[in-house]
Amino acid sequence: MNVSVVCSLGLGTSFLLRLQTEQIFKAHGIHAQIQHIDLMTARSTASDLYITTINHEFAPLGNKGTVVLIENVLDSEELKEKVDFYLKENGYV
Repeated sequence: MNVSVVCSLGLGTSFLLRLQTEQIFKAHGIHAQIQHIDLMTARSTASDLYITTINHEFAPLGNKGTVVLIENVLDSEELKEKVDFYLKENGYV
């Protein structure tokens, strides 16, 4: 599974969320390639799951991955709930 964690510049926010996302996947025993990237790179990067803080519509060009919007980057429970939902809906757990 490929996961892209996306923020405007691909630096601080996406890095923080990537670390938290890695912990969630590890807790489930799921191997995933998780990267943190900027918005422009994400539009041309194929991933199964995009986790983003960008609150306007994020549409990866030509990619069919699921987009999960994180509204509060400091709320680790929001991230866990949304990633867990994705994993359950797609048969990973």
